[in-house]
Amino acid sequence: MDRNHKIGCLGCALLLALGTSLFAPETADAAPIVVPSFSFEAPDILDQTNSNVTPAGWAFFDSTGVFGLVTIFDPSNAIYSNTTGLALPLPGTADGYQYVSLNNAAGQIAGNWSLTTGTLATVIDDTTYTLTVALGNSKTSNPFEFTHLDLLVNGAVVATNQVGRASIPDDTFTDFVATFTTATGDPLSGGDLAVRLRASESQLFVLGFSDYDNVRLDASAATNRAVPEPSSILLLALGGGLCWAARRRRAPRSRVNT
Repeated sequence: MDRNHKIGCLGCALLLALGTSLFAPETADAAPIVVPSFSFEAPDILDQTNSNVTPAGWAFFDSTGVFGLVTIFDPSNAIYSNTTGLALPLPGTADGYQYVSLNNAAGQIAGNWSLTTGTLATVIDDTTYTLTVALGNSKTSNPFEFTHLDLLVNGAVVATNQVGRASIPDDTFTDFVATFTTATGDPLSGGDLAVRLRASESQLFVLGFSDYDNVRLDASAATNRAVPEPSSILLLALGGGLCWAARRRRAPRSRVNT
């Protein structure tokens, strides 16, 4: 191998190595953020019963003041198929044997109801936050008109998934997702991250139950293409220059006949 060919190979190798390292997407595994009472197994109530109690770590809001309820269920087969207390777990993407429900069984009145966590994490730059919740639709009642999965920063909604009742499959629990991503120097960074489960109904005399379980919150590094630093750009230029010089030296010179 002649000297010019070696120089050209070195330049091409520099270009390939730098291009791969600088412009390949960054990836990272998702890290779970702890959500209190994420599967609503506490308090552990009697099999095939229910209890009007707010889960630990959550705050209940009722826009009507008196006609909304938060209820923990350990359901029978009459509510969800093949769920007989401790014998079989909840169906679909639920976790465990109990779930929480927002409902207006006390008055069947229009309004909105919610469960909200306290601060779960501090928001940081270049991060994707993903909320995943199993929503249920029992055999005995319909979900509310809308169920909302909200991600809050300093109490303000930064991401939401509004799910209509017709979108939740019957007699099982199904995952729905809300997500947002921060950038470098993002104004949300440093804020307090929280989760809100919310149900709303605009019609009177509708008996609604929005069932929730298996609340998961993950943080993962945002996938971005890296921006080359000046020193890296200089190396790229050097590699390109070596390739060009080697090719120029190998090119045959034209002969001029006199």
